[in-house]
Amino acid sequence: MTHEGTGDLGPQGNKRAPSATAARLPDRSNTGMASEEGDAGGKFGQTAGTTLEVVKGDDLKPFEHKMYWLTLAGIAVAVVTGAIFFSQFRVMTDQTQILASQSESAAASGAVAEFNTRKQLEIAQEQADAAQANVKVVQKTMRLEQRAWVAVETLDDAGFEPGKPYRVTITFKNTGRTPASEIESDVESEPVPKGEPVRFIYTEKPVKGGLISPNSVARRDLFATHGNPLDAFDFADFELGNRTEYVYGFLRYRDIFRDKHWLTFCFHVAFAHEHYYYVGCDEYNDAGDGDLPVAR
Repeated sequence: MTHEGTGDLGPQGNKRAPSATAARLPDRSNTGMASEEGDAGGKFGQTAGTTLEVVKGDDLKPFEHKMYWLTLAGIAVAVVTGAIFFSQFRVMTDQTQILASQSESAAASGAVAEFNTRKQLEIAQEQADAAQANVKVVQKTMRLEQRAWVAVETLDDAGFEPGKPYRVTITFKNTGRTPASEIESDVESEPVPKGEPVRFIYTEKPVKGGLISPNSVARRDLFATHGNPLDAFDFADFELGNRTEYVYGFLRYRDIFRDKHWLTFCFHVAFAHEHYYYVGCDEYNDAGDGDLPVAR
């Protein structure tokens, strides 16, 4: 009969008190069960083919002691490491929030700065436009002050009476501060029946060339009867008002800035108390810049 227990049998077959150290029992699945059919007087504490190894408690104490402190040290290191990691995580979280807040603030500041920059650019553009406009005004004023100004000063004749050639002299004067160049002019006369309009027809080619200095004059002669004497019957029609003698013309020129200018003029002969004189027309006395609007 096999006895199972935790103690060993002494020499006298009596049970000895258990040792302070528990015996390590082998796994039954590996060692097998003790034979129940064996000798009842066999040795206790043995299984078939396996010896029970007993390790005393005194041999484990130093190892367990080391493992205990190593375990405590590992736990302490883990706790400290976890605390460090958690602290770093908190710091990183705070820094991330700070960076996010700074990014939002930077974005808002950037939008405000962009708006201010655009407004400043608009103001600068307005100021530049105003300055450019002022420059143009100054330039225009300077050109008006320095350019040539040509106008008709006088209209004279060699006598408007029967039996004499009818010749008219137009005097132009430059009242500006600089010369007028590339002068081009034409003067015409036209007897117009009573009640009919003036046609302002130019039959002669314009006279080109010449220059009018400041405060100087230029004259242009018109031979209305082409050197022939004025007929008495025609003169009677003028006196009676059946016809009116008109003298008109134009003049073109350039100033020192190479800008074009022009003027047109018109006069007619009027009678009073057997005397005649010249009167300005209600139309065609004008001046302007650029090309002459009269078709040639």
